[in-house]
Amino acid sequence: MTGHDVRPSAGPSLGRPLRFRLAVAGAGCATIASVLAGAGPAAANYPPAPEGSGRVGVKAYGNEVAPTSCGGWNSSASVPVSLSVAAVCAKATASAPTTEARRALMYAFKYQGAGYSQWNRDSLNPPMFDCSSMIGRAYRAAGAKIKRYSSGEVMNFYPYFGWTGAYTTDAYQGTNLMRLASNAPMVPGDIIIQFNGSNPANSAGNAGHAQMYLGTIGGSRLVIHSSGGGLKVVKYGNGWFSNEWHFRYKSLTTPLTAADRVDSQVTPWKYQTYTAPANTVLHKRLQVTPEDGRVVYLQRFLPYWKRWINYSQSATGDSGIVPFDIPMFKGRMSWRLTAPATPYSKAAVGPAAVFIGS
Repeated sequence: MTGHDVRPSAGPSLGRPLRFRLAVAGAGCATIASVLAGAGPAAANYPPAPEGSGRVGVKAYGNEVAPTSCGGWNSSASVPVSLSVAAVCAKATASAPTTEARRALMYAFKYQGAGYSQWNRDSLNPPMFDCSSMIGRAYRAAGAKIKRYSSGEVMNFYPYFGWTGAYTTDAYQGTNLMRLASNAPMVPGDIIIQFNGSNPANSAGNAGHAQMYLGTIGGSRLVIHSSGGGLKVVKYGNGWFSNEWHFRYKSLTTPLTAADRVDSQVTPWKYQTYTAPANTVLHKRLQVTPEDGRVVYLQRFLPYWKRWINYSQSATGDSGIVPFDIPMFKGRMSWRLTAPATPYSKAAVGPAAVFIGS
């Protein structure tokens, strides 16, 4: 199915509340722009939707093509480490996990020095961006598509992920944009969404910011972003927002091989032995990294058969946390959690714990 332009669902309704939700959350780029330009936090304003406003439509950026090499940036471009712009671009793109991530980085480097505008965020001549349109346009120009696996629907990366407030659980879950667990290491091309509150859509004060991770280069962790100072490379940090989520694009055309899968881990039980009355249920929570929305099995050990069997199935939620219930049988029973391999993560088997029903 060919890509087309739709806006993500941030809930069950696609009506007026959704448009308000996306616009409000995306407005935070203006706040961070003023902060990074040296001013204090400002009241957020409310930009128009990416399309349908009569200002700049999808056709303005729909034909952009990301470069295939580093170069073409403004002669005044600089980086905050003792390396050249070319060296930083080369190091970042060499470690990007997919073709789309690599070319999205090249796109961002190409437009270093481009001006910041929330109201003309899709301008081509002159090139202008806000924080989230830079990320979205870079990935779209690199050929990135978003696939909803349940329906097979394929969409252009941008404007589906057109605002910081568009990166909600309903929008990315079940697609090829993977949210990383909070402690999972980032790689070049990963997307950083910073916000206040529990999730981007409910960002307190309507604040939010988007960046693209470059890696540790020249002794510093670097990102590239569009802010009040224009599109530039800066040191990674989050000094203004209470929360941030990290995302990795999974290519639909050049998927990772088994050797590229990242390591997974099931956090150990707090105790090796648990005791409770028989015929009761214990409610437990463990963390599986990386990925949320990942299938996890609770297994019990059958001594007679000397093997583990699946007892129940669940899925990880925010930050990889998975809740589950353990029935307390009379006597001793060993339990563990397992997470099968995914196309992007290795399998993980957690340590066993003994549960004694008295």
